[in-house]
Amino acid sequence: MPLSMHNAFTIAFITGIVPAITLLYYTLKEYEKYINDKFMFFAILTGLFLGTLVSFFHLIMWGTWALNYTIVSFALIIISFAIFEGLVKVVFVQLRRFEAKFDTTYYGATFGIIIGASITMGRTYQFFVEDVNIYQIVSIFLFAIAIIFMNGGTGAWLGYGCHKRDMRWTFITVVLVSLPFNTLLFFWYLFTLAFSASIDHVVLIAMVMMYGIGVYLYAYFSIMPKALPLKYQRERLKDARKAVKKPKKDKS
Repeated sequence: MPLSMHNAFTIAFITGIVPAITLLYYTLKEYEKYINDKFMFFAILTGLFLGTLVSFFHLIMWGTWALNYTIVSFALIIISFAIFEGLVKVVFVQLRRFEAKFDTTYYGATFGIIIGASITMGRTYQFFVEDVNIYQIVSIFLFAIAIIFMNGGTGAWLGYGCHKRDMRWTFITVVLVSLPFNTLLFFWYLFTLAFSASIDHVVLIAMVMMYGIGVYLYAYFSIMPKALPLKYQRERLKDARKAVKKPKKDKS
């Protein structure tokens, strides 16, 4: 049964914010000494604002497609989602305060994660004011993880591209990487709205989630560490060695 607007908003807020803050903490805890708190706070606020715009864009494009069921409109929406979301992140990471700086990678990740949280809140609210069942509830939580991880990964990717002054090819790569994700997500939207949620919906959104997590893990393990200047990479490696070094046993 549908929830009241107040309860739906509360659940949507928790579903978006809790995974985002958790991921943000684990993403940046190793890099906090290299990050400016003022810029981090700016990235969070801007992500909330622009993420709301992206969420509205999703709703508008979805409504537009609902009026015109064609293969061409389907392809255009999938591509427009990838381009629009990428451009929003590009505009952010290319602000003068971030331009060509190594820590832009981490602000990009932050911005992307918060955009994911905003999109999640909008879509979750829409679903929970309608009829829901256990499959739809599980799907929504998997959807939240998928969107937040995917946007965090692409945000870091574009931030790194700005740092390396290679934005054109980085943007094209991110758009291409986003297309399979958006395609699967679009089918999930369609099946969830057109049919009563079932185990098939859960399996489909689980596939979307795994893809989003994969993109994030690539950014986390491959992109974010090498964004640091060489001296900071050595410092980080030294700190990691100290953390795993076992204390010597006392001789008795």
